Amino acid sequence: MRVDPWQGRDGGGDGGESSVVHPTPRLSPPHGRAQRRSPGLLTLNLVYLAFVVLVPFTTDVLGDYSDTTEAVVLYAATLGCVAVVNWLSRAATIATQRPLLPAVWRW
Repeated sequence: MRVDPWQGRDGGGDGGESSVVHPTPRLSPPHGRAQRRSPGLLTLNLVYLAFVVLVPFTTDVLGDYSDTTEAVVLYAATLGCVAVVNWLSRAATIATQRPLLPAVWRW
């Protein structure tokens, strides 16, 4: 017998199976998670993570060569890229979300 995780029980039944109901965890639908995926948003997230990975390296360069302009520019450019890609990915996320009906709004 097929178990439906949305029901939270294994069905028991009469087909020669045990009639004992086993405690199956009740799974809820994924609230607060992305309902739709887009390749563009995935690409933006990967680019964002690539720039975040560079932050410790550029921080170390800035610490070692804080008196040079190049180190400051490298650090500022990395943080600027992180901020821009973060803003773009948030804008893309908002653009792909479904609008809520007025009856579903919660305050």
